[in-house]
Amino acid sequence: MLDVPTGGVNEMENVYEFGPFRLETKERRLLRDGRPVRLRGKVLDTLCVLVSRPGRLIGKDDLIAAVWPDTVVEENNLAHNINALRKALGDAALIETVPGKGYRFLGAVQLRAVAPAPRSAEIAADGPVLFERDQQMKGLQEAFAEALEGKRQFVCIPGEPGVGKTTLVQAFLQEVRRTSGARIGRGQCLENRGEMEPYIAVLEALGRLCREPDGDEVASLLYRRAPTWLAQMPWLASAPALAELPQRNLGVTRDRMLREFAELVEELAFSRPFVLCLDDLHWCDDSTLSLLELLARRDDPAQLMLIGTYRPAEATRATPPLEALAQGMKIRGQCRVVRPTLLSADAVQSMIDRALPGIALNPALVHTLHQRTGGNPLFVLALVDHWKTTAAVVLQTDGWRAVADFDELGKGVPESLTAMIHQNMEALSPEEQLLLEAASVAGREFVASILASGLGWTEDEAELRCATLARQGTFIRDAGVLEWPGGGLSARFRFIHALYLEAVYQRVPAGRRSRLHRLIGEELERAYGALADANANELARHFRYGGDHRRSIRYFRLAAEQALRRSAHREAVSLLQCGLDLVEQQPETTERHADEFAFRSMMAPAMLAVKGFAAPEATLNFQRARELGLRLVRVEEMYQLLFHLAGMHELRGEYRLAEQILDERLRLPGVKDGAAVQIDSNTLLACSLFHQGEFSRSIERAEDGVNLYDPQQYVGLIATYGENPAVACHGWAALSLWCLGYADKALERVQRSLKLAGHPDLMFSQAGAKVRAAHVYQLRREPAQTLHWATAAATLAEEHGYLYVSFFARALKGWALSMSGRPGDGVVLMREGIALLNQIGANMDRPYLLALLSESCAANGQVPEALALVAEALGLVRESRAYFYEAELYRLRGVLVLQTGGRAAEDEAEAHIRQALEIAQKQKARALELRAAVSLCRLLQARGMPQDGLRALAPVYRWFNEGAGTADLMEAGELVASSVHRSQSVKRADARG
Repeated sequence: MLDVPTGGVNEMENVYEFGPFRLETKERRLLRDGRPVRLRGKVLDTLCVLVSRPGRLIGKDDLIAAVWPDTVVEENNLAHNINALRKALGDAALIETVPGKGYRFLGAVQLRAVAPAPRSAEIAADGPVLFERDQQMKGLQEAFAEALEGKRQFVCIPGEPGVGKTTLVQAFLQEVRRTSGARIGRGQCLENRGEMEPYIAVLEALGRLCREPDGDEVASLLYRRAPTWLAQMPWLASAPALAELPQRNLGVTRDRMLREFAELVEELAFSRPFVLCLDDLHWCDDSTLSLLELLARRDDPAQLMLIGTYRPAEATRATPPLEALAQGMKIRGQCRVVRPTLLSADAVQSMIDRALPGIALNPALVHTLHQRTGGNPLFVLALVDHWKTTAAVVLQTDGWRAVADFDELGKGVPESLTAMIHQNMEALSPEEQLLLEAASVAGREFVASILASGLGWTEDEAELRCATLARQGTFIRDAGVLEWPGGGLSARFRFIHALYLEAVYQRVPAGRRSRLHRLIGEELERAYGALADANANELARHFRYGGDHRRSIRYFRLAAEQALRRSAHREAVSLLQCGLDLVEQQPETTERHADEFAFRSMMAPAMLAVKGFAAPEATLNFQRARELGLRLVRVEEMYQLLFHLAGMHELRGEYRLAEQILDERLRLPGVKDGAAVQIDSNTLLACSLFHQGEFSRSIERAEDGVNLYDPQQYVGLIATYGENPAVACHGWAALSLWCLGYADKALERVQRSLKLAGHPDLMFSQAGAKVRAAHVYQLRREPAQTLHWATAAATLAEEHGYLYVSFFARALKGWALSMSGRPGDGVVLMREGIALLNQIGANMDRPYLLALLSESCAANGQVPEALALVAEALGLVRESRAYFYEAELYRLRGVLVLQTGGRAAEDEAEAHIRQALEIAQKQKARALELRAAVSLCRLLQARGMPQDGLRALAPVYRWFNEGAGTADLMEAGELVASSVHRSQSVKRADARG
């Protein structure tokens, strides 16, 4: 722990001499043979700390804490300062590097003057100073103690601006780092003004972790456990690892990203405690909130502590409301709230005493100050800064003294902190005001050189003026250095609080603000160079408010693409809407239409992900994009657009529309990669035709897809959501083969599909293959196998966020339970699955699932309800051209009507079953024809017409040459044998008569 004077490095007043150098800390200058040596502010601070302890090893953490007492900075900032010092001193040997530990100053130093002892209580400089925060620190310490026992903790720290949330967290984190060796990740959400960049604070925390001394371990864990997150930070990956990422990240979904991060965090927290702190959650994106909720709710033990700070008033306006989320988790025991309070009058007195050692204020004035500031710590500090700036207080030999009388000091306090900030601004020179206004346009953290062109200054002038303001510490502070992609370093600075940024930004006249946004955007674009696209969100904002709509539109599109790669669909929709709003302001030109086509082509599928497959907004965007694409003749882009559009209609159960769109897609000219377009079209057509009862055509399309499939190039031929198209083609062929009566061949296709999907990177393919296997086994009436494969599919789908597969598999599990002697449980599970599918607008298999639910209700003795479900399913089927399960629906209706009893019921049941037989024959669905024939045979037997029943069943039964062990054929065989026996008995009786 360093014993730097209470005011920090900036208030050291010693003079040190070593060799030809003289370091005057009060004057903040280094002289060499009497001539000034120019050093940046934090470089000079680093030298002050090193020289004040010659020959002693100073740890990196201690050195960082002393130089940057109120800011979290990366270790490379310290390394930069050391390199700059060695260059300036001209003797690298003066500063020794102790690998992995810190630095030691080796020069012979003589102390010529000593700083006067401060009047206020000594407080260690390796952590922020806290006032009246014992209770809050105790709450954080108790939470951390729980985390050390493997009980994960989520601590919310709400508080109004300036109440000291950040100071409290900094003090706690420094204590934790020092006492426990915990791994700490910290990031900050940024005010987006409508443009949300998903996971920005989380990615910042990960980036910092990877730059820690053990950062290689974190990067390695990212590669092994969270490749979707490594893809967001490609600079951390080796070239071979980077080349593997596209294949490993096939089938990426939002849920998969959340799960990977949760597993990464648990791994990080396994060997040592891990604290993840995210500041300003009131500006948080939806995806990050979902991530925090998942981390807090998981049951697995972990030495994990999550901390989030936010402003309650703004949190209630978040989506979803952050305050409500925190309170809900608190009620469930998954979150604790630590709330910093406003300070008492005594604490205000203590703050002023520390900031102005030696000052003597009468109690009445302190009471007035407490009332006017409300006990807000930031307000108190702003007031002290104002006194210093206006010379209302001055530093004398024995401490600070008030020049103005106490009445004036009390009357000069503005009514609000914002007013106080404006008052402090007015005390600055015009140049300093202009500089801060430009900085507020740049953002909370900014690079001084970027402001230069907007101010008409050189980069050195901008950096020097910023450094001067940072030393005063009233508005901004030093934040280290930034290394640009093309090389070169620039000084970074940061507003001491978001409220200062907001107050200054609101001062800037609209016209000047717009010009500054544009100039800053241009400078950043130039400085980022080849990495400008990776910073699209920031550039889109500057060009939007700078009135450069063409550039802003481009960067909004890139930012939305980035959000979609992170499966952050809600944030992508927000970014796309910002871009579309600008596009619609442009004149009617081909360029505008091209921009609108690009935005709507992304907006439509993003809307499906956010609002479900029934979303009318998705339809409208698809229709407009299709219209524009045809007008612009954007053939290649239309391939993907039409595929998504067909997929939407297919999942809605609008099979005919889906088929028409896919046929249109296959007729598009100028196919560059014919195999890619044809294979995914054939895959979806195989699905569509199967559902329409066109089984032979479905198999033909599936065969075409399989024949076009090249195992060496399958990554480029992914149909959708990362599914291997050959896996899907085999699955649809299996289902069609079963319907046509080839039960064994269907199982062979299931096995080929499962084997092909076995690659560990094809999670969606595995889920799809398993759920289609469950589907085939359900059709074969094998509950045990259905339950096995449906459970496997549901587990995988729920883990990775494949909603349709998850819900469909849940319904199949329900049927399997119903047929295994648990109809009550089965019906509940089926209803859940069907309801969830309807909730996301995916009704492709709704009639089929209603038939299974009807069967399950009948098994539970709920015949009227079963009949109602069949009626609903048939109503849906009539809306489409045909449906693969239509024959079975009529058969079920007949069987259920028969259970109601009576001669009229027998007549109606026979009519329904004969209709089922007719539909199955028309579709050449031998498997369903067999079921209908079996039901008809039983009915005719019961009505005393066994020979008629045998004539209906025997020809159908004799057609089959495979599937002898299936339930349907075994039942049919037994019925044929009993019918023959009964028919012979009738003949013998007639002969005797």
